Amino acid sequence: MAEMLLSLLSAAAAFAAVLALFHRPDWVRRAAEAEAALENAAVRNPRFDEGLTHTIMLPLVAVAHQVNAPELKRRIRRDLIASGRQYLYTSNQWLSLSFLGVIVGALLGPYVQFALSEKAGLLGVFCGAAAGLYAPLYHLRARAAGRLRRIERRLPYALDLVSLSMTAGATFVEAVDSLTRDDPDDPLNEELRAMMTELELGRTRREALLGLSGRIPLESLRTVVTSVVSAEELGTPLADILKVQANLLRMARTHRAEKLAGEAAVKLLVPSMLILLSVVLTILAPFAVRFLRGDLY
Repeated sequence: MAEMLLSLLSAAAAFAAVLALFHRPDWVRRAAEAEAALENAAVRNPRFDEGLTHTIMLPLVAVAHQVNAPELKRRIRRDLIASGRQYLYTSNQWLSLSFLGVIVGALLGPYVQFALSEKAGLLGVFCGAAAGLYAPLYHLRARAAGRLRRIERRLPYALDLVSLSMTAGATFVEAVDSLTRDDPDDPLNEELRAMMTELELGRTRREALLGLSGRIPLESLRTVVTSVVSAEELGTPLADILKVQANLLRMARTHRAEKLAGEAAVKLLVPSMLILLSVVLTILAPFAVRFLRGDLY
């Protein structure tokens, strides 16, 4: 019980250290103002600016703003863009969720340790804090990976639809606009609408396409964008290029599936041999025992 109280006191001390940041209002305010000016106003999450959430998250965002980890923040920013959350959070705001997870994990870790082993100590605090730190980062990475998979699966069909619309006489912008209206919640359509917004704001088609490939780190999408940009420069019919790219993407997917199927057969070889060996031993073991005892005949 004493160990559990010690761990709880340690977690409470960590929480108090964060709350102590309120005694440095100038530093916290400067960090918050810098965060507000980051990139553009649309990036900020209004839930961080109201009520109790604002009270809790303001010092944590200030701490994240002071953390000198540019590579980690760039990775978080890439994952936010890939997951479609770049307009809800900044990298510092998402990192502050990890810091909040450290506090919550440090508080709950000893209870989990006590429930599992009837003992509580600093191990539960450290494990809980580590889990709380990593959980938001893992969730963001998993969400980004899932969204990228959905975009990659959808891409060949989207290219076919745009190509058919352009063959029927529509322009590239009209074809993309028609595609995005059918399923506005689709991740690929969301990115295409962002590209259309850039076109409406005066960017060239080349710049908007390169921006699309920059937001979505998929090699297949980069290949399509490169082909479209080259086709525009050379005057090649865009509908034909899109149809060819859609077919190439389907072929690449088929080859990838065949490769995975071949690898699966090799990976299943060892488990199959172990299962076969266990079956043989199960069948022959009684005869072997009787033979060793001399009872077989």
